[in-house]
Amino acid sequence: MIQAIGTALVVVSAVLAWAVCALYHLSARWWESEAGRHLMTFTAVLALVLTLWTVGALTAAAHGRWWEIVRLVAFTGVPASLAWRLWMVFRLQIRPGLRRNGERERR
Repeated sequence: MIQAIGTALVVVSAVLAWAVCALYHLSARWWESEAGRHLMTFTAVLALVLTLWTVGALTAAAHGRWWEIVRLVAFTGVPASLAWRLWMVFRLQIRPGLRRNGERERR
C-alpha cells in the first residue's frame, strides 16, 4: 500500500512538472532571461527524471543496457542544472555582498 502511494506521488509529480513546463512555455518568454532559461531547464530535468522513475515503477521496460544509457543521459541534467543554480546564487546574491577583504557586507 505504501509503495503504491509512493508510486502514485511520483506519477503525479511527473505530470505536474510537465504541466509547469508546458504552461511556462506557452505563457512566458522564458528564453529571454537567464532566470527563465534556468527555471525551464531545471523543471524539464525534474520532469524527465520523474518520468523515468514512473516508467521504471510501472513497467518492466526499465532493464538492459539501453535503459542505463537513457538514465545516464537524463540524470546528467541534474548536477548540471544544480551547478548552474549554485553559480547563479553565488554570482547574483553572494558575490555582490562581498567586500574586497572577503567579509560580507551587513545590511
